[in-house]
Amino acid sequence: MFFKNCIEEFTAPKAKAVDSTVEEVETVTQLPRELPFFGASIDRATPVPQNLSFPGMIVTSIDYDERPQTGRPKRITFSGSTPGGSGDGARIKAIFVKNVKNIGGDTYEGDQMSADEALAYFTEKHAGATPLFFIHGYNNEPQDTLHAVNKAQAKMGVNHVIIPIIWPCHNSLAGELYHLDRGDNAPEAAEELALAFGATLQTTSKFAKKNLLCHSMGNYILRKAAGKIQNLKFDNIFLVAADLRHNLFDEDFINRSSNPANKEGLHILRLLKQKNGQPVGKIYVVHNWEDYALGFSTGIGGNWVNRMGQAGVGTYDKWFGGWGDNVNLLHPEIRHHTENFNAGARLNGVSDYKSHSYQWMDFMINYYKSKLG
Repeated sequence: MFFKNCIEEFTAPKAKAVDSTVEEVETVTQLPRELPFFGASIDRATPVPQNLSFPGMIVTSIDYDERPQTGRPKRITFSGSTPGGSGDGARIKAIFVKNVKNIGGDTYEGDQMSADEALAYFTEKHAGATPLFFIHGYNNEPQDTLHAVNKAQAKMGVNHVIIPIIWPCHNSLAGELYHLDRGDNAPEAAEELALAFGATLQTTSKFAKKNLLCHSMGNYILRKAAGKIQNLKFDNIFLVAADLRHNLFDEDFINRSSNPANKEGLHILRLLKQKNGQPVGKIYVVHNWEDYALGFSTGIGGNWVNRMGQAGVGTYDKWFGGWGDNVNLLHPEIRHHTENFNAGARLNGVSDYKSHSYQWMDFMINYYKSKLG
């Protein structure tokens, strides 16, 4: 179940990384909207236009209704407030959608496509471009994601086209905090994503190149889905503001237990394309130590394990004097195939330095472009 709690206190302690001998039972925390002092968001600080149209295509596993019209035989409608499929098979309806438009309230329309139709559509509209699939975090309404991607795409240029993956999550209201039990809601969301990939994206091996960007809790959903989509390969993967334990890729954590959860870092690494048995691209980990949402998340559930989106990977707590870097902490299979980027060094001013939703800021757009070529 989702539990609503009014935010009464935003200051989170900077926790030391204390790891148990097995994978901790994590509780997901996601602050739904960036608040003025604790990190301005370029996405959510500006109003979303009414009757928003999205000129590209999306992937969604939100339940939908078939509403054909004359000249639009594959027209569908869906609601941004749909929390996910029930037990009626709705979850297998992972589809590509074009011509997405808000038609009032939180209702959207679009035209569904098969994977073959999506490839033809993408190729015709974006000849020579590479898709950048984007997995948003919890408590993101479709209009927030689509509006943000619209703005970001204008800055990305024509070589890399963002395709948002809109998966079912509950809407939120400003000023609310959801405590999401990973033993209940997150596995369900991961199953949604695995089905979305499995039913749709795994057929996109037709795309010669593709990259993946995950933000916030989207990283956790990827973590839980990665083992189920191992035949899907990306050129590069960006983990931005990741609400994952910082040592997920560490050799010690991976080998300390036979718990399947301890192997999930390897599952993520193995989503990279390989040549001669080695990954071709990299996993790029973008972090900000002052991230207010991840600082709060660190202490939820009593685990006190710092987040990857705070500390990066291949790092350790020196206890006195901050954090140090040691690539040898990483599992040998992962070592040298990750790269940290300290976004915190680029966030300035009271309204930015604690930011969590910085994924589409100008310096981040430039960073993606520099790595994608």
